[in-house]
Amino acid sequence: MTSKPALQQISLPYPSDSADLFEKIRTLPGAIFLDSAHPLAQGGRYDILVALPYIEIESSSTQTRVQRNQVLTIHTEPPFDLLNRLFSEECTRLARDELKALPFSGGMIGCFSYELNHAAILKITKTTTLPLLQLGFYDTFIVVDHHTKSCTAYAVQTREGDPLAQILTCLQQDNTLQQNTFQLHASFAKRSSAKKYADDFNSIQNFLQSGDCYQINYTQRFDSHYSGDPWLAYRLLRQKSPAPFSAYFTSKHGAILSHSPEQFLHVQGGLISSKPIKGTRARRTHPNEDEAQKTALINSAKDRAENVMIVDLLRNDIGRTAKTGSVQVPELCKVESYANVHHLVSTITAQLADGHTLIDLFRDCFPGGSITGAPKKRAMEIIETLEPVERGVYCGSIAYFDFNGHLDSNITIRTLLCHEGEIYCWGGGGIVADSNESDEYQESIDKVSNLLETLEQTCQSE
Repeated sequence: MTSKPALQQISLPYPSDSADLFEKIRTLPGAIFLDSAHPLAQGGRYDILVALPYIEIESSSTQTRVQRNQVLTIHTEPPFDLLNRLFSEECTRLARDELKALPFSGGMIGCFSYELNHAAILKITKTTTLPLLQLGFYDTFIVVDHHTKSCTAYAVQTREGDPLAQILTCLQQDNTLQQNTFQLHASFAKRSSAKKYADDFNSIQNFLQSGDCYQINYTQRFDSHYSGDPWLAYRLLRQKSPAPFSAYFTSKHGAILSHSPEQFLHVQGGLISSKPIKGTRARRTHPNEDEAQKTALINSAKDRAENVMIVDLLRNDIGRTAKTGSVQVPELCKVESYANVHHLVSTITAQLADGHTLIDLFRDCFPGGSITGAPKKRAMEIIETLEPVERGVYCGSIAYFDFNGHLDSNITIRTLLCHEGEIYCWGGGGIVADSNESDEYQESIDKVSNLLETLEQTCQSE
């Protein structure tokens, strides 16, 4: 049997805030920060920092480009089929039993755009701004554990360029962030007018009344333009809206700033869990008013019905790759509170069936039902017809698949895209038969208002 490549493991000083650590490596190619938002948010244990992938993958609507060892290959097979094959090969080569206790022990990390699965579900009619899939294979990574107050850098193989040495060198350098700036050049503008929102809301109601769907998640985009460093914007937003499934993701196409509260799929030891969010109330400054908002959410039959619809959808999606009879719902419509909103959150669990992979599970559940509606295929067809621009990274997922069989992923809500001087943010919500148009419109703004207002404080008029 071929022996595994040598494992390198180096203890580093524990950072109480991993953002300070990532700041030093963020300009390296393929740098990604999977951020629990500790110490600003509660409950997060691990942060994962990576850079310098040894395989890079991008998918368009017609092909997938794989760059490895300076060799580019073009593939036309479905992206998830390609990922299954490549990932299986790398797991065989680089999985480490001694690292199984880690949340990430090397593997794939990437951003899956909402439209990625459309080729198998419905035709893409909109021009996409970015690749449908941006993903890297990482053999070098840092894990910060806030429970044990430890920080360790790992490399599961040695290779040309010594990425571990490059990362460690960056960590020794002085921080020069104070020389950078971020400025918004105009207030965010709604991509859709209030009239279009109202017209589309009425169209959705017609679809619902005719029985096409039970729920449709409809979103609107907010646009502005900026100059400077998107990382500074991420840090500003992180202070105002810390969220447990946050991520900062850079590529040659721009930066993704995700402050997501929603976990999509998690797998460890074959145990699957998903925590869909559906049902929202804005936070209030006065404690009594805030508590009243929470109580109203708990007692809302409409919001509970929205949540249960998505739970049923996810039970079905997960059931495709789960052991028969293993799908359970241990928590239904539990209230979780964040910086600007209260949410209803449910938990679905299951056991991954023999013969199915992490990628099979992800493919069969993607995109998440909480941001499509139900039934999923018809809801996505209606969304495609009504929404004027692509969602792209919004309502997709940032995910990792590690060589030891772990998966974790978010739904990229509360997520901004910085691309060629433009910055985009989206807000939306599930619409059902008894939804009120003005309430839904306001909810789509409430969900992202703290993000927009925070960045608008940097605004410099043109």
